[in-house]
Amino acid sequence: LGRVLTLTGQNFGPMGTVSVDGSVTARVALSSSNVTTQAAGSNGVLGVRAVQTVTLYDLNAGDSATIGGLTLTANTNLTPSEVASLFASKITAGREPGSNLGAFSGTFVGGFTGVSTGSTLTLTGTSYGPMATVTASQMVSGQANAPKAIALINQFISQISSTQASLSAASTDLNSALDKSTKLVTSSQKTVDDIQNIDLTALQASLQALSTQQSLDFQVISQMNNAASSLLAIFR
Repeated sequence: LGRVLTLTGQNFGPMGTVSVDGSVTARVALSSSNVTTQAAGSNGVLGVRAVQTVTLYDLNAGDSATIGGLTLTANTNLTPSEVASLFASKITAGREPGSNLGAFSGTFVGGFTGVSTGSTLTLTGTSYGPMATVTASQMVSGQANAPKAIALINQFISQISSTQASLSAASTDLNSALDKSTKLVTSSQKTVDDIQNIDLTALQASLQALSTQQSLDFQVISQMNNAASSLLAIFR
């Protein structure tokens, strides 16, 4: 029934309990988050090629790592530097590793040369212009690799948390900008309404009052000028 194995004796009578044993090999697939674009490349700028770096990890015998469709399966324990070097030799010169080290399978996506520096594989475009980001994954197996898998999972969780915090901050900034834009729109609309909805009767009355006030001001100034002239006449 389902995943239950039922054993029925072939003879009548009691039967000894069968022994059951087995082992589970944990396999963890790693994402390509360890691929970093150092230079996107440009068709319009001579000499600017795409550059991507891949940070590699150690491989135990039986483990595998895949970059851009090219898979290296280790036949012995390999350090990160050895893994990077083997990939660089295969990608650039098509050189196969010794059978004691491992074997390649699959086909590399192409368009890059590879150089290794420590645990870092640097991929440089063979022609100018942007290149698609290569994919990268790694399969680790066995109890000995569990701490490494857990550490990487924790790293991914940390990156996700950091990204969520950045998105939350960006959301807050966008909401603030939206509020400011809304207030600006409301203020601008009020100004437009004030311009379009002018009370001509009130404006005309205001202009008439200003004209009357101006006439009175001129009369006062004229009287002051006459008074000043009379005063000056005394000293002549």
